[in-house]
Parts: sequence; structure tokens; C-alpha cells
Amino acid sequence: MTPRDKPPYDPRLKVIAEDIKRVLRKHGVAAAAIALASDTHSEFVLEFPPWCGVQCEGKGVRIKLPAKDQERAEASIWALLALRDLCLLNFNSLNNIGEQIKAEIERQGGSFSHTAFHGFQPDEAS
Repeated sequence: MTPRDKPPYDPRLKVIAEDIKRVLRKHGVAAAAIALASDTHSEFVLEFPPWCGVQCEGKGVRIKLPAKDQERAEASIWALLALRDLCLLNFNSLNNIGEQIKAEIERQGGSFSHTAFHGFQPDEAS
């Protein structure tokens, strides 16, 4: 099988991601900081419970905050911002570890390069 024949994802990671989503739904919990990686691909889990005013739809999200349900709106915003903050902490930690590993590889005379998925540029993300 040539690289062109391979699917653009790792089927194992898709199965794991769906398993994780089932557990999250069962417990009514939101998640955005679950990143999975195999030796060839990566997968990211983004899931919001039914009580949240943010729902995943296809490759996007739908925001539906009922005007008369202030408590649900506040809980939705809190969950979304908490997930954002945790993802940023996770990004900073992983980026720091990656930079340390890259520096050690270069110190030993090696080289390292990484191509992010689908043109994503972590240094330009905000």
C-alpha cells in the first residue's frame, strides 16, 4: 500500500475517539483536551453534553443559548472557557517538552522537522 492509498486517518483512533465520546455522553461531561496520536495520525475529541448550549455538528459547532435560561447559558460559557484554558495549558506543556526534545536531538548533531496536519501552524494559532 502506498501513502496515497492510506486513509487520511487511523481507524483505531476513530474507534477510540467514539468510545471516549460515549463515556462523556453517559456522564454528561464536556471535553476538548483529549488528543490521540498513533505512529502515523492524530485525532482530537471535542464533545459537549446535551445541557450545554454548544453542540458539535459535522465539522463545526452550533451555539444555541436560550435567552430565558441564564443558568444554562452561564454553565455553557463556563464549560467552553474552562476547556479553552485547559487546552492552552496542555498546548504549552507539550510545546515545552517538544522544544526540549528538539534541542536535545540538535545538541547530539541530529535534526528534526515536523509538518503539522492540514496546514495548521501552531505558532500562528491564537
